[in-house]
Amino acid sequence: MLGKLRVGVIGAGDMGMRHLRVWQNVPEAEIVALVEGVPERLEAAGREAGVTALFTDYKTAINETRPDVVSVCLPTSFHAPVSIYALEHGVHVLCEKPIALTLQDAEAMEEAALKNGKLLSIGFMLRYSAAFARLKEWIKEGRIGRPILAISENFMDIRPKVVMHAKNINGGPILDYWCHDFDLWRWLFESDPYQVAGYGMTFAGNKPEVAGLEELAIDTAGVVINYYSGDIAQFSTSWGLPRSLAAYGFSSDKFVGPDGLIFGDIRKELTLVQADGTTESISNAGINWWQDEILAFVRAIREGSSYIGADDGIAALKLSLATLQAIESGKTITL
Repeated sequence: MLGKLRVGVIGAGDMGMRHLRVWQNVPEAEIVALVEGVPERLEAAGREAGVTALFTDYKTAINETRPDVVSVCLPTSFHAPVSIYALEHGVHVLCEKPIALTLQDAEAMEEAALKNGKLLSIGFMLRYSAAFARLKEWIKEGRIGRPILAISENFMDIRPKVVMHAKNINGGPILDYWCHDFDLWRWLFESDPYQVAGYGMTFAGNKPEVAGLEELAIDTAGVVINYYSGDIAQFSTSWGLPRSLAAYGFSSDKFVGPDGLIFGDIRKELTLVQADGTTESISNAGINWWQDEILAFVRAIREGSSYIGADDGIAALKLSLATLQAIESGKTITL
């Protein structure tokens, strides 16, 4: 593809603006459309970013500006219809995670990409970081041995964007947050999961911040996942703490093997400790993952290099849905 990539950003919330700022700094790209259904937010975003090509309707934006690629940065329930429309109109799509709320929608997105010969990438931006690449090297090099017990904990207050708690819009943390870990662990272990068991509850139910939502997603849960590689992952999280306890929220990650361990916070810093006492650390501080993600997608479009595709999004979604099934049924689910 010669010339600059014509780019549209669909959604002007926090994530949309992250994508927009990165695209504006890509020499091979030019912004031809910013789309947002809330006029006041659209105008404010346009002023902030210096973009004048503003649209309240994504179909109009695509039809009138003919972008080469769009970033879809909308609540999850809108991913499928917007992405499919773009793909059917000859546009490459970088869609924020998770791919969709249902497997049917996710598979329809993948089919649209294949049918129209366009790329559909899912925004698992954590995988693009050089620090994560080093983490994978540690594991592949056998620095802590195998199998591995991976333990991740994350506890937060009611999310600032309360729509993230809506079951039929964003799906809560099991879909919206854990999809990162589900994708990352599959990539790190180079193995698919085969079994999941868990428990869950909703802590946000009595909180006034979410009173206007029709149906709340499970926001507090713990699961155990078994992988064909022999590795095991444990996850526990809550999005239901009172806002007054926001300062006390925390995240931690541990990878424990027979020959050592890795500990810290995958979004900040991890430390490797080996059996002989030697240590090594990697840092994610200050890394713009969305920049790494978008530059990788540009290379995929221009050069045919690898990218995180719909198949990865579908794999993470299948595990999220199986996790919800395990929690709701009280049974161990085999994938």
